[in-house]
Amino acid sequence: MESTTYQHQSSPIKKQSLPTVEPKLPKKRGPKKKQMTPSRVARFKVRRIKANGRERERMKGLNE
Repeated sequence: MESTTYQHQSSPIKKQSLPTVEPKLPKKRGPKKKQMTPSRVARFKVRRIKANGRERERMKGLNE
């Protein structure tokens, strides 16, 4: 059995100067998020405080 080794010879490749293309971002889909105004921020804070209070009371009832 003969052991032959093959060497890969790469042929010269001409490099073309391609224009730089920025990667395309996928289109945003779904509902748009509304901008948070100061009044909306305040309303969300109040809602979260009330929801946290309800959850706290619920957990107290479970732990009794």
